[in-house]
Amino acid sequence: MQHFNRIFPSVVGLALLAFVAILLGNMLNWIWASGFVAAILLIVALSFFHISWAGFGDHDIKTTVMKEYPSGGGDPVPKTVTTEKQAYRTLWDWIGLLTISAVLALVAFRYTAQQNEQQRAIQEQQAKDASLRAYIDGMSILMLEEHLSTSKEGNAVREVAQARTLVALISVGPENKRQVIRFLYESRLITGPDPVVDLSEANLEDADLTRSELERINLNGANLSDGADPKSRGALLMGANLQDAYLRGADLSHANLEGATGITERELQQQAALLEGVTMPDGSRFE
Repeated sequence: MQHFNRIFPSVVGLALLAFVAILLGNMLNWIWASGFVAAILLIVALSFFHISWAGFGDHDIKTTVMKEYPSGGGDPVPKTVTTEKQAYRTLWDWIGLLTISAVLALVAFRYTAQQNEQQRAIQEQQAKDASLRAYIDGMSILMLEEHLSTSKEGNAVREVAQARTLVALISVGPENKRQVIRFLYESRLITGPDPVVDLSEANLEDADLTRSELERINLNGANLSDGADPKSRGALLMGANLQDAYLRGADLSHANLEGATGITERELQQQAALLEGVTMPDGSRFE
């Protein structure tokens, strides 16, 4: 019975250990799980081999000696000796040990994961903002020093500006695409039938241009759709002024033009290449 009482809790503990290790491996990674297993196995080994300094196993942990003085005088002599023993760890001991360890590990993991996620989001946003600043600075140089605004079709400076714009619209993120378009529009680089910067290959998925003043903007051939990606959306043009806008060949699939002014459904059908799922200015959905 004593042998069973010593072995059974350890077997149950090892089973619980395996379960917790698998749980940690799935939620964290197998390096954490391996470390957890190694720590518990060390504790089990200390218990099995009766390492007294570790506090495990059946061993004396306190000895109390009661002494009395002889009636005739002299040194005290022991009368009674009381010994307290450390029993083997029970099933509840192992459950408590494993549960507390697992909970602490999972709490630490959740906290670390949240901190890492927040830090990653901050770094990604900082990178996108830096890309936006670099783009605007580079385009400003082209306008001031290379006379981009007055350049003629076929001029190399236009090709550079277009290449920078196409790259920027990918790297600045959806939330900054509005700033890129606003910069180009206010600089008169994407207006009229012959825009300085050609957006025919531009990716404007997720661009939020709500209530923007976009009169005579040239988006010929631009991609304002959701890209058939369930995590993406079409461009948001709710309430935008699209008076005399150029949208020939543009992909407006699933874009939202509700409340947009200056353009009719008929004009959209005549110009846009794709209108599948687009929300029309009157709020209706084009099928």
